[in-house]
Amino acid sequence: MLDQWFLKDVNAVLDNKSIVVLVDESGQAGFLLEELPDTVTVHRCQDELEELHVKYLIEKSGGDGRKHLIYTNTPLEKLRYLREYCETNGMVQVTHLYNYIKGKVHHHLGLNLHLKEKEIVSAGKISIGKDQTYWMDLCHKGATQIFDLKKDLVAFLNDPQQYIGEFDDNVKKVFYQNVHEAIGEHYTGKPAQTLANEVARKILNGLLGNNLPPLLEKVYSNWLDSVTYRDSFQRYLSKFKLPTSAELWKAHPAHPFKAIDKRQLEEVALHLQDKGYLKEKKAWIKARARNPIALQMGVTWWEPVLVLLHYDTRPLARLDSLEDCIQAYTTDFFRVDRAIRELYTEFLPDKSIMAPLQEFYRHHLLSIFLEKWFRFAPDYQPAQTGLLSRLIQENEGKTAIVVGDGISYEFALKAKERLQGPYNFVQEGKDYILAAYPSETEHNMSQIYVASGEVMGVHNKREKYLLAAHPGKDIGFIQLEQVNEAADRHHYLVCSYKDLDELGEKQQQRALKYFAAMEDTLVEKIEQLLRNGYQKVYLVSDHGFVLTGLLSESDKIYSQVEGTAHVSERYIRTVEAPKDPNLITFPQNYEKYRYISFSQNISPFKTPGVYGYSHGGLAPQELITPFFCWETVKTAKQLRVSVVNKADLKSVLGNLFSVKIQGMAEENDLFQSERKVQLLLFHGKEQVMKSDIITIQNRQQLQKEFEFDGKDTLELRVIDANTKETLDSATIKQDKGRDLGGLL
Repeated sequence: MLDQWFLKDVNAVLDNKSIVVLVDESGQAGFLLEELPDTVTVHRCQDELEELHVKYLIEKSGGDGRKHLIYTNTPLEKLRYLREYCETNGMVQVTHLYNYIKGKVHHHLGLNLHLKEKEIVSAGKISIGKDQTYWMDLCHKGATQIFDLKKDLVAFLNDPQQYIGEFDDNVKKVFYQNVHEAIGEHYTGKPAQTLANEVARKILNGLLGNNLPPLLEKVYSNWLDSVTYRDSFQRYLSKFKLPTSAELWKAHPAHPFKAIDKRQLEEVALHLQDKGYLKEKKAWIKARARNPIALQMGVTWWEPVLVLLHYDTRPLARLDSLEDCIQAYTTDFFRVDRAIRELYTEFLPDKSIMAPLQEFYRHHLLSIFLEKWFRFAPDYQPAQTGLLSRLIQENEGKTAIVVGDGISYEFALKAKERLQGPYNFVQEGKDYILAAYPSETEHNMSQIYVASGEVMGVHNKREKYLLAAHPGKDIGFIQLEQVNEAADRHHYLVCSYKDLDELGEKQQQRALKYFAAMEDTLVEKIEQLLRNGYQKVYLVSDHGFVLTGLLSESDKIYSQVEGTAHVSERYIRTVEAPKDPNLITFPQNYEKYRYISFSQNISPFKTPGVYGYSHGGLAPQELITPFFCWETVKTAKQLRVSVVNKADLKSVLGNLFSVKIQGMAEENDLFQSERKVQLLLFHGKEQVMKSDIITIQNRQQLQKEFEFDGKDTLELRVIDANTKETLDSATIKQDKGRDLGGLL
């Protein structure tokens, strides 16, 4: 609260003047300077020479618009060169800091402080950032209320010596007494760090036994909520030895011990068939799964465990068609696949945990769904062929299409959940497309690009086909990772995203740890495309994937087909139709083969090479692919900002050029009075310059100068500084021929 009163005194002068003098005869008010805004320049001086120097610096700066505060410990009557500023501008005088504080409390709150001088000074320092209730408690209850341990203990635990060093002996004693009382001990003269260690142990033991006093529970919560102090918690946690005899299920749901969670999960994994045991633990697991501190600590696996444990398979018995199966997967069963993927990511190397969970997933959940899916699989009809051509023909506005490689429906939904805010998810019929089989990149990318269904193994040939199929259409191609503010030139933009499939095929299930980063890229780039002015952005994919997880030799399928055959991990090609009743076979010509066959589960056929991340089969995880579409929500009109000298920028003499932008409201609207923008310059796909944030007013024209710096062609983008939306663009070209002054 003292900070607010001090700033009020300062602003009473600076609201009308540019200079204020803080005459601190007490020498104790210097800490208040830290509360000043960056717009105020602070000058310190303690003798006549420094006074003269400060006066020179301020007068030299002239009318630069800056505000100045001069801090001195010299009494007012002894000031020589600064006395004039005190009289003509204004000053804040602190003869005795404790009197200054008492006066402020009485003036603003009508309260009288009955504390010792040193206690008042300490209370003033501690009041920074607090409200008036702090002073009210202090006045009515005395020095014991100087400290609010719920907050002050956090700062003490972070750096005990630094925190306690700010107080005099009387205030230190009050603080120590309060802390000892909080941890249930009698006051002793322990060193600050020793006491801090005891407080931390009290908190950690209280969390372990779920008997933490309410005050310390609040301290713990504030500690982990604090961006400034939370790192220090890890120091204490790393030194805490977890008792081997700890009662696992007694711990507080917000405890910080990941080792406890892992031991609990090992126990749960051994009792997956024990409904009584699971019912008993359900409430605790649910509380832990949703606890923000647990999530902050990286304990994210309880939610997927709950999905597996609580999934109701009874509705699966009512599935009566392939359409029913697809509906069940896209509305509900995908959560089961997401849960097992997240558990694989965390625990795949740990067989004691993962083996029972995988067994439960496969035999008690997935097998029930797949039995229905494969019963109706002969009715399966792919719908990918010519997808890009259909989207280009159906959309007249600017359209971007993200073509993913290996982006499953489940993975895409995770990205969809994050794309909120100024974007609408557009439901254009169904939000999925059934992929072609075998669901491999070469085959299915050809289906997406080539309306004839011809398989084109080279990506460049597929792009040339699409261009030839749409003469006169402005179609561009780009890797999704290369999308930036400059990616807006083409009316139709096809963005390829291959990372997930490439990494999966190279590293198999080890690639799982990178999926979160790939999800971030997908979300970030779709948002960028929408900001770049594309009216719609689609996300489609050639195929999905299955994870085989922990795989034994007995899990692999040994094919019994006769005659000439090619056995892949997820399918078999044959010349003659196989007689094996366990296979699902479709006619399909490919080279010398006439049939393609699939197993009725996700286990791989026995083949050379690695296993883990795979596709090409007939499982729903591989064939149900996303068909998502977003469009920008129309928001309230804002100031239109345009580049007004585009014609001049097409041919610029010399190395320097000026960009002129103008703000223009479409109508008389207060909400269109100003806008914050930035100017970006690109050379090819590389951003070479970004301006500071510029505030432009309605009907105002601003000019900014830049240089080519050896690059004869640049692309300019004007973007909204807040939303990053592209507002206007221009091409800038250097005319080197004309710059020779006619010598040629």
